[in-house]
Amino acid sequence: MRVTSEPFDNLDLRLALKHSIKRQELVDKILLGHGSLGNDHPISTANPFHASNLPQREFNPELAMKHYKLLVIVVQFNFQLLTRHSQVQ
Repeated sequence: MRVTSEPFDNLDLRLALKHSIKRQELVDKILLGHGSLGNDHPISTANPFHASNLPQREFNPELAMKHYKLLVIVVQFNFQLLTRHSQVQ
């Protein structure tokens, strides 16, 4: 997540997203239980610089909604969809 670019430069948006995810359910269903929770930390547990003392963010829909309600965001995406059969003009 690029926190220096809109809309992710908004801390309330990031916290709303972080608290709205059932992380263990993702590990169980997508990785079939073969994984561990990353806790918003880019450094692997195999690395000595891993911060293992960070508390895990739990699924909390009430807290996610609190941060969501604090958002005042207008997002506009401009894009061009290309397929392998389309031609750029």
